[in-house]
Amino acid sequence: MEEQEAAFRVALRGQLGLPLEFHGTLDSTNRRAAEWASNGAPHGALVVADHQTAGRGRHGRTWLSHPGAGLLFSLILRGHDYLDSPGVLTTALGVAVAQGITDAAEIATSVKWPNDVYSGGRKLAGILVETTTGTADAAVIAGIGVNVSLPPSKLPRGIAERATSIVEQRRRVTEGPPPGRAELLAHTLLRFEQLWAEVATNGPGELMTTATSLSEVLGRHVLITLPGGTSVEGEATGLTHEGALVVDSPDGRMELMSGEVELLRSS
Repeated sequence: MEEQEAAFRVALRGQLGLPLEFHGTLDSTNRRAAEWASNGAPHGALVVADHQTAGRGRHGRTWLSHPGAGLLFSLILRGHDYLDSPGVLTTALGVAVAQGITDAAEIATSVKWPNDVYSGGRKLAGILVETTTGTADAAVIAGIGVNVSLPPSKLPRGIAERATSIVEQRRRVTEGPPPGRAELLAHTLLRFEQLWAEVATNGPGELMTTATSLSEVLGRHVLITLPGGTSVEGEATGLTHEGALVVDSPDGRMELMSGEVELLRSS
């Protein structure tokens, strides 16, 4: 385990990722990161696990993992620019994960609004953003899980048909080995750092242009289930500078900040 932790530390290139905790087995990197943040962990601190026993996705779902088969980490972010712009932050994280995977693994990726990364039309990575509460110095916890090598056949029916891995997608373009998880992490954190620096300097315009070019949903007919249980059907036509999805529905143009997207057909 010490060798794995050292590999992650050595691979880091930017300002994010230290201090770093590496766990062989952990219930949830987001839970541990929130606990650490409440005890004073600084901006950029990182929790990485080789395996999670109770990994979480959005809407209370479980993120399944096998030891050594995925990149599982949670990043602690502090500052009002992160806390006050959840849509922009989630967009930046999605783009960073997509670009980081492409940089390291040389496979095409896309972003399924608001927080999934796809390759070959199937889910490759997920993002769960949570905010700590009850502390004077609140923090955002950005949890990310990437399926590096777990075959979809090892996943439960119903998930397997929608999932993929870096190994599976690389076989379509090369016989070379997949990138190491430390390399993948380093590329992703560096991409996020660069994207957020651009947002802080010039606003989210360029980020949203990039997110548009990587979108899995824009130009598609979608059904979106909203947090309250109601749904919206229409064509996904754009992203606002706040990270909202623009949908042209029979009831008019709508800007949605969150929801569960089902792709119905190409327009």
